[in-house]
Amino acid sequence: MKLPRRIFPTAISLAVVLCLLATSSVAAARISGAVTTSGFRVLAGNDAAAFRLPVDVRLVSTWRDTKRDLTYTRYQQYVQPLNALVDGAQLTVVRRAGRTALVIGAHYPSVVITNRLLLDGKAAIGRALLNRTLLGSRPEPVLAALQNRTQLQLDPATGRLFQRVESGAFGVHVVSLIDAETGAILQAWDALADADPGMGTGVKGDRKSLLGQTGTADDLTEQVAGIWRMQTFPDTTPRMATYDARRDDFYYSGLKVMTDKQKTGWANDNDWAAAHQRPAVDAQYYAGLTDAYLLQLGFDLVDDCNTPPNDYDYGPLRLVVHYDEYPYRGYANAFFDGFSGHLVFGDGDGVTTTGFSGGQDVVSHELAHRVTQCRAPLDYYSFSGALNEASRTSWPRRWSGRSMSLRPPTAVARQGSPAAPIGG
Repeated sequence: MKLPRRIFPTAISLAVVLCLLATSSVAAARISGAVTTSGFRVLAGNDAAAFRLPVDVRLVSTWRDTKRDLTYTRYQQYVQPLNALVDGAQLTVVRRAGRTALVIGAHYPSVVITNRLLLDGKAAIGRALLNRTLLGSRPEPVLAALQNRTQLQLDPATGRLFQRVESGAFGVHVVSLIDAETGAILQAWDALADADPGMGTGVKGDRKSLLGQTGTADDLTEQVAGIWRMQTFPDTTPRMATYDARRDDFYYSGLKVMTDKQKTGWANDNDWAAAHQRPAVDAQYYAGLTDAYLLQLGFDLVDDCNTPPNDYDYGPLRLVVHYDEYPYRGYANAFFDGFSGHLVFGDGDGVTTTGFSGGQDVVSHELAHRVTQCRAPLDYYSFSGALNEASRTSWPRRWSGRSMSLRPPTAVARQGSPAAPIGG
């Protein structure tokens, strides 16, 4: 099964879309509505206007670019009677002023199932968990905490059904593809393996303001029952919060939001100056900048990812600092957990690296993975993984550059407001 083919139907660059829209008549003349043997297609101009949605697709998500008056709608093909998702078969339809301006993606109208469905989801999970190559080295408490989800899919190149199994726990996200007839493991990979090496320079000791705009409720800290917490408003369901893993590897449940009173000597004055607090300050601050910038572009990291029929329901933004794969050894990395939606940052090894939340490019990079999952999910494997990582690396570099609205840390606290905290 060749995973790289899914790159084309899902990874849609806005630059490519706009270019095709600007040259729609030329594009239409060149492609003539033809569909390649791979199922990939690009329709523009009159071909796009004449496009009729296939009956075997289902709505995945829709979003609007109000600035350019474009509506993007993504559809996924399924094959009946087994309701199997056709791997890599997604179409994105771009409309402007009610008229279809562009169709890009893949669809396989003549796909035929060539094997039998003898393995259901539960049995496929059992087969996946037998693969000790990826899971054998995990501690027993981690294996006991594994959560699994399955999806019956079909490879359009071979017509064979397979079960996609995703197994996740704190610090674990393994994907296995199991043949639905024979039970053979076709492919399996660790979706977190060597993911996102740090690009930041660590905690720098610069002062940052966690205050939002005057008269608004966008502060990055919130006082709840007299205690300052590293979370946004409202206190019951904060849009964004930073949690303390306490140099352990567990973060799926039970973690508490970092507070300004959780250790003796912390003054609970909303001046986050303690060394243990600094990675949380950086994570919250840089995530807040990135979130605000994406909102300017019309993309909501929370609502646009959690509104059906999107594939993933990650909930609010949950950042985890002081994560350590092996307690107190110093985790020198950061990652986006595509299973749960957590953004996780290690403290570094203390020799060549320090806290990985200390760089805006690192935090924005991990948030960009959430954008990918919500808009064009690319498996973190093979060619699609390379495209996933490359684009997530280039986006934050531009976000922190000349064209971005992200602002550097504030050097002086606002008059009459709580002091600006020390950041990384």
